[in-house]
Amino acid sequence: MDLLFDALPETANIEITTEGGWPEEASVSIYPIKPALVPKKATNQPENKELPETLKKPYGVLSAMERSLANVSGAESERAFLDVAIKSIENYRQRSVMDPGPGYYRPITPEREEGINQFYERTALTMYHGFVKRMERYAAKGDGRQRKIATLFSTAQK
Repeated sequence: MDLLFDALPETANIEITTEGGWPEEASVSIYPIKPALVPKKATNQPENKELPETLKKPYGVLSAMERSLANVSGAESERAFLDVAIKSIENYRQRSVMDPGPGYYRPITPEREEGINQFYERTALTMYHGFVKRMERYAAKGDGRQRKIATLFSTAQK
């Protein structure tokens, strides 16, 4: 059946039912009655996990920039961007050591785990490159405040 947008009324209730046809996966564990959605602290703390080479420099640069902007007035937007970019790298570190445990997802194969970790790594790199682009724009076309922030970033990269 096709649903054509132009033929639908202003509001509609649509129910989609399926008849199966996909393979069933055997459960590998009993689903917890009360799931712990936040894993307990592991002995292998994420902050002790070494970052891959691709994220070491971005993390260092963003951290240095965060310190440089700590007392700069009017840089709330830039600090917010930095917070999210740094958090994305920390999320990679946390995700790379996370064991979701049984009962939450279908079994995570080594290939699947690698794909998930690569997704987190790409996300962190994209955030870093976004900040770099913003600083390049500030240096080229920014006002005085923005050029000052771009200069701080240039220093943080050294």
